Amino acid sequence: MKHVVKGVEPEDFRAWKKRASVDWKPDYASLQNPEKRSLHKSLLQEQGWVCCYCGNRVSLDDSHIEHFHPQKCYPESALEYGNLHASCTSNPGTPLHCGHAKGHRFDTSFISPLEPNCELRFIYGGIGGEIFSSNKTDAAATNMIDVLKLNIPILKNKRKALLNTILSPDFLGNATNEELTILWMHYRKTDVEGKLQSFAHVVTRFIEQNFPFVINVQI
Repeated sequence: MKHVVKGVEPEDFRAWKKRASVDWKPDYASLQNPEKRSLHKSLLQEQGWVCCYCGNRVSLDDSHIEHFHPQKCYPESALEYGNLHASCTSNPGTPLHCGHAKGHRFDTSFISPLEPNCELRFIYGGIGGEIFSSNKTDAAATNMIDVLKLNIPILKNKRKALLNTILSPDFLGNATNEELTILWMHYRKTDVEGKLQSFAHVVTRFIEQNFPFVINVQI
C-alpha cells in the first residue's frame, strides 16, 4: 500500500459543493466534468500519479476515483476530499484488484493510505514479487492484501520484474551503502512532472527491509 499525504481539494470542486441550496444538494452521482476531472487530477497529483493501493503508475484514463469509506455505507463521506483517492482500473478480462476488488466492502480494521506508517506494515519478496504482512500477527494487513487482491499474478509479476531488474542479486551483492541510499532516494522522489516510478514504494520498502540503515536517511 502506498502512503498518501492529502493536499487541498481543488477550488472548482469546493465551489461546486458550495452551490448547495434548499432546492439542490450536491452528491457524487451529480458530479460531472469539469469539476470531476479536476478532482480526479488533483488526487493523482498528490499521489505522484500512482495507485493508492498497489503503487502502479496510472493516468486519468486508467484510474478511477476511489472512496475509502464506500458511498453505499457512508453516503455522508461521498464528497469529503479526505475520503477520496485515485485507484487503478482493473483491465477487462483480468481479475479485479485494488479499489475495484474492494468495492463496497469496509471494515474498521481496513488500513487507510492516509495512515502514516501504512507502508511499513507490508514487505515484499524479490523472487516471486509477493506482498506480505510485515508482522505475522497483523491480521489487518493480511486482510488488506486479500481484500485488494494485491497478490494476483499480474501484480506479482510486475513487482517481480521490477525488483529482479533494479535490485538484482548481482547488484545487491556489490552495492555500497551509498549506492543503496542514492537508489532509495531516487525512488522516493517524483520526477520533473511530479510523477513517481511504477511501484516506487515497493523498491524503497525492499531496500528498507533488507538494509534498515536506509530508513534513517533524510531526503
